[in-house]
Amino acid sequence: MRTFKAALIGTGAIAREHLGALAEMPNVEIAGVCDLSAAIARMTAERFGVRRWYTDHRRMIEEVQPDLVHVTTPPISHSALTRWCLENGFNVLCEKPITVDYREFIELRQIAAASGRLLVENQNLRCHSAIRRILELVAVGEFGELVDAQVQLFLSIGAAGSPFVDPNRPHPLLGIRGGPIADFLTHLAYLAYLFTGAPLAVRSSWTKRIADGALPVDEFRPSSRGTGLRHSQLQRQRPAERVLGAGHRHANAGGDQPLRAAPPHPPPREERLDAADSLMEGLREAGALADGTVRAFCRKLAGTSRYDGLPLFIASTYAAMETGAPPAGFAG
Repeated sequence: MRTFKAALIGTGAIAREHLGALAEMPNVEIAGVCDLSAAIARMTAERFGVRRWYTDHRRMIEEVQPDLVHVTTPPISHSALTRWCLENGFNVLCEKPITVDYREFIELRQIAAASGRLLVENQNLRCHSAIRRILELVAVGEFGELVDAQVQLFLSIGAAGSPFVDPNRPHPLLGIRGGPIADFLTHLAYLAYLFTGAPLAVRSSWTKRIADGALPVDEFRPSSRGTGLRHSQLQRQRPAERVLGAGHRHANAGGDQPLRAAPPHPPPREERLDAADSLMEGLREAGALADGTVRAFCRKLAGTSRYDGLPLFIASTYAAMETGAPPAGFAG
C-alpha cells in the first residue's frame, strides 16, 4: 500500500474532523497544518501529533510537498487557495462549497484537468451509513420505481446563541452571498442528484422570515421538475433524507440516525379508515420512529456523529489518487 503525505490549510471545527479521520489511516502521514493564527496552528499540531505547523500555506506546501492538500478554511477563501495548489501541481480536497461562484468552479475544474491533478469537493454525506443503506435498497428494487426524493436540513441558524448571529464575532459565512444557507445547501443539491439524477428544471426562493434577525436570509426552498428536492426552514440541527417508492414504501435517515425503513403502507382506500385501522397505522409509525430514536442514541454513545461518512470519503479520495477510480459515492 502506498504511503501518502497530507497537508491541511485552516484548523477550524471541520478541520478537526479531517485530522481525526487521517489519524486513523495507517498509510497517511499528516505532514503539516496551517492557520493564520500561530497559537491555533501550534495547538492543533500538538493535539494530532503533527510535527510541523505554519501560518503561511505556501511555505508549508513547498516544504512538505504533500500528495493531497485539505482546504478547510471558510468558503470565501476556497477558490484562491485551491487555485494556487492546483497551479503548483498539488491535488486538492476542498470543503464545500468549493467556490461561491460557479464560474470560478469551472475555471478550477479546467486547471485541474489541464494539470492532471485531482480536485474533489467534500461531499461526505454520500458516504453516510444511512445514505449508503438507502441506495442499496433502491438498487435491489426494495422500493420499486423511485417516484420522489426529499432532502431537508434543519439548523437553528437564527436562534439565540447561534454562532451565525453572535454580534461580538461576525461569522465568516456572513461574508458570502446567501450566508450560512449557501454553505449548507451543497448537501441538499448533491444528495438530491445522487438519488434522482440531473433535474430538468430548478427554481428557488430565498426568504427572510425573522424580520429583525441579523441574517440576510433564513430560509431557502428549491424545487425541481423531475426530482422532489425540497428544503424547509432551517430550525433544528438534523438533516433528513426521505425516499418514496411507487409501492408506498419509504425510508428516512436523519443526520445522526441510521436508516429507518418503514413497512409498505396499505394502498389508498376510498372509504375512511375505521378506528382500529387508524390505531394500528399509528402504532406502526410510532414504533418505527421509536426504533430510529433508540438507534440514534446508541450511535451517540458510541461516538458516531453526523460525520460518520467523512472517514470513508477521505480514504476513498486517497485511494483515487492511486487507482484513478472516482472517490466513493461518485461512481456511476
